[in-house]
Amino acid sequence: MKNVWISLIACFMLMTTWFAFPSTSEACSCVQPPPPEEELAHSKAVFRGKVLRVERVKVPLNEDFPSEVNVVTFEVNRIWKGPLDSQLLVYTELDSASCGYSFSVGREYVVYAQGEEDLTTSICSRTADVKTADLTALGDGKAPAKTVTIEENNSFSFLKMSIGAGLLLGVILLFLKRRVS
Repeated sequence: MKNVWISLIACFMLMTTWFAFPSTSEACSCVQPPPPEEELAHSKAVFRGKVLRVERVKVPLNEDFPSEVNVVTFEVNRIWKGPLDSQLLVYTELDSASCGYSFSVGREYVVYAQGEEDLTTSICSRTADVKTADLTALGDGKAPAKTVTIEENNSFSFLKMSIGAGLLLGVILLFLKRRVS
């Protein structure tokens, strides 16, 4: 019986120490993005466009843990890679703490996006305001070939929910990796 009490006291002390001195963690940590040519090769889409709207949309991962993402609608004027649509949607986390890119309505950006069906971007990509983006390395690009008008829509497809779940899982895994290190 004495060994059981000693074990319980040792566990209590260990748990108290664990919670009393938590390790520091970073919310979002990125490596230096590669040069524009390399980022272009690894991206699903690269385009220049003006932000028409930014919508904060809930992505129901499950009943107990809803998440939100920003859905950004772009009026595209140059394309280097990806869909040739005149308007595109890009998904990003809400803020830089979760690696989300903060887009402003009315401003122009060069966007480097990932994804199969739905495009996503983050502050870890080369996405930048057109005034600071390195456009010379990308060349001329091409104009959109297909006119598309995206209307405001707050409903998500299963694929869009999966993108949000993937982004959230990535942030959680990054947090856990940093906590273990």
